[in-house]
Amino acid sequence: MATQIDFIIAVSVFLIFLGVIINFLLDFLSNYFNIAGLSSLRATATGIFNAFYGSKGIPANWWNRTGVPVKVGLVGDIYRRPIRAVETSGSNRNNISVNVTVLFDESCDNKAWQSTLRLYDYNGTEVNMQLHNQTYCTSSYVKQANVVFNFTILGSQTQFYYLYYSPENSVALSNGTLEFNSTTPNVIRTVYPEEKLQTVSIDRLKSLRNLTYDQVVQILGEKSNFYIEISDT
Repeated sequence: MATQIDFIIAVSVFLIFLGVIINFLLDFLSNYFNIAGLSSLRATATGIFNAFYGSKGIPANWWNRTGVPVKVGLVGDIYRRPIRAVETSGSNRNNISVNVTVLFDESCDNKAWQSTLRLYDYNGTEVNMQLHNQTYCTSSYVKQANVVFNFTILGSQTQFYYLYYSPENSVALSNGTLEFNSTTPNVIRTVYPEEKLQTVSIDRLKSLRNLTYDQVVQILGEKSNFYIEISDT
């Protein structure tokens, strides 16, 4: 009788122990598949991100051609020219207009479409500006122009401004309305060499509308569930 009781107790302990092991095993498998699924999603997301934002695409001007590109790239070039303004009289100057002569594209590589020109101050605020005396390479690609803008500066202060432009032709024209000002006494203006940056291309982004889902899948090389919404605003 004692032997049977010991056996029943041993079996009960074994079943409890086995249940605990199975429970841990199920938790482990559940976590494993969750981690594996998450890793797979991360790999897919990384692949899609690199496909869209890793290059300009193949061919580089795919957005301006018919047919399905070999590789979609949404990266485009943007250019920046730092401009330094130095007040030399020691007096505060309020809402004054100055002009600087900027040679945007000496070799006419068509990289400064007129409507893309924007000027920002050192705080990242857009500054009212207007182009005058423009010369062009082709169409609306600016070669050289006088850039007129207004600002407020303290006596003996130095301020920096940043003029941006790109070759894209789908950007709306800025609404600057400043008269040409040939000279501004006691303010020294210096235009620094051009800097080349990369950003998301509006032209390329809008061209995604021309591709079907199956064409995008063909380019990516794998079938994934994703949703892209592109707005003009």
